[in-house]
Amino acid sequence: WAETWLNEGFATYAMLLWDARRNPEAVSAGLADYEARSDPDDETPLNDPPPDELFSDEAYFKGAWVLHMLRQQIGDEAFFAALRAYASQYANGNATTADFQQVAEEASGQDLTAFFDQWVRRPGLPQIDVGWQTITDNATGSAAVQLRLCQVQPGDVPFQLPLEIEFLSSGQQAREQMQLDEFEEGIVLDLPFEPTALTVDPDNNVLARVAVEALAALTSCPPRR
Repeated sequence: WAETWLNEGFATYAMLLWDARRNPEAVSAGLADYEARSDPDDETPLNDPPPDELFSDEAYFKGAWVLHMLRQQIGDEAFFAALRAYASQYANGNATTADFQQVAEEASGQDLTAFFDQWVRRPGLPQIDVGWQTITDNATGSAAVQLRLCQVQPGDVPFQLPLEIEFLSSGQQAREQMQLDEFEEGIVLDLPFEPTALTVDPDNNVLARVAVEALAALTSCPPRR
């Protein structure tokens, strides 16, 4: 019963994939809704909920998110090969998270221990405060963007995750990919224009709660919650 996410999370994600046949935005829109309904302060791992929370939102929505993030990490070919192998190997039987991890590792050729430890066996999810400001070169119109990224969720170990940020200004846009590994990170990026807004994780590829504000309002990272 503790492995309920393997049933409900798969069913929930499969529903989005089915809807995406006619609406390409279904997966992203559905995941945004699931993210809003996930509990960032949940204190139990996805694969080991207490008896009275076996069918909580986490089994459905965080479970679907785990599958989507696994798909991003190993790629479509390996992901769908893993699903076919998993269904074939365990049809009419029982499986655990460790069983599914092994099948995904065989399909992808990757060691996925860190992924499953972080997203399945660890409770909660990343809570990230993002502060930003621009410094513009008036002569060239180019801009440097200064970012401060703070992980403020409880715990002694930061999440490690890829994070994409889209910068926007009057029809112009640019995307930058970065890897977060620490509780506090400062980054300076050079852009060909001065952005007036930014969007963190525009394609909904990472399960995280994000708050964006001016850098002046985030002079230092706040205490972890």
